[in-house]
Amino acid sequence: MDENKRRNEVVKAGTHAAIVNVLLALLEALEGLFVGSFAVVLDGLSHITEAAGSVITVLGTKYAGKQADHKHPFGYGRIEYMSGLIVAGLVTYAGITALVESVDKILHPAEPAMHFYTLLVVVISLVARIFVGRHDIHTGHLYQSSALVHAGREELTHSLISLGTLISGAVYLLFHIQLAGIVGLVISIIIIYSGLMMLRDSVSRLLGEHLDKALIGEIKDIINSHEAVKGTYDVVINNYGPVAHTGSVHIAVLDTMKAEDIDVLTRWIVREVKQKTHVFLTGVSIYSINTCDKEVIDLRNDVQSIIDKEPHVHDYYDKEKHSIRFDAVIDFENNNPQETRNTIKNKILAMHPQLLVYITIDPDLA
Repeated sequence: MDENKRRNEVVKAGTHAAIVNVLLALLEALEGLFVGSFAVVLDGLSHITEAAGSVITVLGTKYAGKQADHKHPFGYGRIEYMSGLIVAGLVTYAGITALVESVDKILHPAEPAMHFYTLLVVVISLVARIFVGRHDIHTGHLYQSSALVHAGREELTHSLISLGTLISGAVYLLFHIQLAGIVGLVISIIIIYSGLMMLRDSVSRLLGEHLDKALIGEIKDIINSHEAVKGTYDVVINNYGPVAHTGSVHIAVLDTMKAEDIDVLTRWIVREVKQKTHVFLTGVSIYSINTCDKEVIDLRNDVQSIIDKEPHVHDYYDKEKHSIRFDAVIDFENNNPQETRNTIKNKILAMHPQLLVYITIDPDLA
C-alpha cells in the first residue's frame, strides 16, 4: 500500500478520535459537576485517557514516517509498535483506577445524583465510544496500525464504563438500589484484562512475530512465476514497522545457468517483489540443481522418495565427493530437530551407505 496514504489515514482517524473524546470529556465533566455526580465526572475524565491514546497514535505514526538516517538505517517504523504499547499501558492504568474507585464505592457507598438528562449524556458518550472505537479498529486493521487498533479497543473497553454508569444510574432511579460499586468492580476487571492482553500483543510485535503466510505465499508466487526458477526456499523477512520489510530468499536454478543470466534473474526478482509487496530483498541466494548426469538424477529420485515423507528439504548432490547436502526446514513445534535430522540421514544411508550426508536444520521462519 502507499505509505503516505496509509500514514495520512491513520493520522486522520486518530485526530478525529481525539477531538471527539475531548468534546465528550467536557460534556460529561460539566454535567457531572452540575448535578454532583462523581460517576459521570469520572466517566468524562476517562475520555481524556482515550484522547491521549489517540494523540500518542497520531504522534507515533507521524514520527515513524521519519526518513532513515545513519543511526537508524532501517527507519523509525517500529515506533508505531511502541505507541501501541503506551496505549495499552493507558488502558491498564484506567482499569486499575476504576478498580480502586469501585472498591471505595463498595466500602463507602454514597447516594448518587442522577436524573434523566444525566443518563442521556451517558448514552451519547456510550454511542460515540462504540462508533469511534469500531472505526479506529477497522481503519487500524485496514492500514496495519496496531496503535490505532489498540486505541479503538480502548474506546470499546471504556464504553463499558459508560454502560456501567448507565445501568447503575437507571437501576437507582427505578429501584433506589445502589449498584455503582459492584458494576464498576466487574467492569474494571474486564478493562484490566483487556489492557494486559494489549500489552502482551504489543510486546510480541516488538519481539518480532511470524509473518503473514499470505505475504510469504505472494513472494513465492512472484519468484516462482519466472521460468528459470525451479523452487523458492528460506524466505526470511525482517520487520522494521507495519509496512517496512527487508529480507532474503534462496532460489533453485539449473546448474547449466550462466552467472550473467543468474544476475539478470536475481535483479528481476528484487524489483518485482519490491513493486508488488513492498518487501525489499537484500539478498537472493542460489541452490544448484544437477541436470547433466543420469546417475545423479536417479540418486536424487531415490533420496526424494525418502525425504518427501519428512519435513520439507532441498538438496544438492556432489558426485565427485559422493556427498549430498540438505537444508531441512523443520517446524518450531518439533521439540527434537536433531532426532528428525538423524532419522532422515539413517534412511538415506540405509539405501546408499556409501554416501556422505550433510544435513543443516533450518527453522520454519516463513
